[in-house]
Amino acid sequence: MHMDESLSRFDVAIWQMWPPSECEMPLIGVVNAPDAAAAAVGMMRVFGVTTAEHVAASDQARRFVHRAYGVRVSEEEPALVSSGGDVYADAACE
Repeated sequence: MHMDESLSRFDVAIWQMWPPSECEMPLIGVVNAPDAAAAAVGMMRVFGVTTAEHVAASDQARRFVHRAYGVRVSEEEPALVSSGGDVYADAACE
């Protein structure tokens, strides 16, 4: 599969609660996107999350980390990402 040259590969972590509880794990995924904001929105859509307390997107090529707090995603907003790899969701401890 050929990756669009205008896209970068991002590792994204989404925390629905911040600060996280001791047993809460973030939602984690890898995505190809034009920028960190699009990567965060794209991964939130993959997980069906419309609000997050904290999101971090790390550009693998530039080693740049973008962090955002209190993120809200509109359901109408288009996602500008392509699938870039595996997606992980760890269950919270009971």
